[in-house]
Amino acid sequence: MTCLLTFVADDTLNLYVVAPDGSNVNKLTLGFTHVGDLPTWSPDSRWIAFTATRGSGYGLYVIRPDGTSLHRIAPHVARTISGELAWYPEDTHVAYEGSTPRCRRVGIFVARLDGGGSRRLTNACR
Repeated sequence: MTCLLTFVADDTLNLYVVAPDGSNVNKLTLGFTHVGDLPTWSPDSRWIAFTATRGSGYGLYVIRPDGTSLHRIAPHVARTISGELAWYPEDTHVAYEGSTPRCRRVGIFVARLDGGGSRRLTNACR
C-alpha cells in the first residue's frame, strides 16, 4: 500500500507518494511550480491524475506512482476546480472542470489518458 500526499515544502505545494509507515518518500512533481490540491488515484491504482503548473502553463497531468510515464493529458484546466478529478471505471479517461482559450466558460471535460485529446461535455459556447 502507498499513500498519496500533497503538502507545502519551501512555499510550494508538491505531490508525494509514501508508505503508510512514513518510509519510502518519493516526490513526484520535480520541475513543477505549483501542484493542485486534489490529486486522485485511478481505480486500478496504476495512475495518479493531478493539476499543476509546469513550463508552458497549467494543465491536467497523469503519472505512475513510481514517478514514471508523466504526461499532460489536458492543457486547459480551470484553476478553480470545485471537486475531485474523476476517473472513468476503465481507466481510459479523466473528467475535470475546465475552460479553453476560445471559450472561457467553465464546463465539464473528459481527457483521454493516452493524451489523445479532450472534449467538453457541458456548458458549450456557441
